[in-house]
Amino acid sequence: MLRPAVFLGVLVAMAAWELAAPRRRQEIPRVLRWTNNLALVVVDTIILRLTFPILAVGLAQMAEARGWGLFNALDLPLWLTGLLSILLLDLIWQSICSMCCSTRFPDYGGCSGCTTPIWSLM
Repeated sequence: MLRPAVFLGVLVAMAAWELAAPRRRQEIPRVLRWTNNLALVVVDTIILRLTFPILAVGLAQMAEARGWGLFNALDLPLWLTGLLSILLLDLIWQSICSMCCSTRFPDYGGCSGCTTPIWSLM
């Protein structure tokens, strides 16, 4: 909820700034420019949401094929590798979230990730 609120806040502030103090001649109508810019934001967001998971899976498969990573270097059973991966990912998630909530935003009161293990979000 925070990202869309910040995005809309900055968008409104920039639109108000452009209305109050325009820095370019109006060769292209403002409505057309703003519509095109917002369409670019929507298209970029859709492309990012579709390609990022695909790229992450592709990178993971490439790392496995080339023997990169900690668990490829260790000769462990697949079930143990999976369990240790989830536990380490959860530990990293909790550590990052705890640092963020306690040091950078002490008055925030915590985030949902601090009380929710990452494995339950999958």
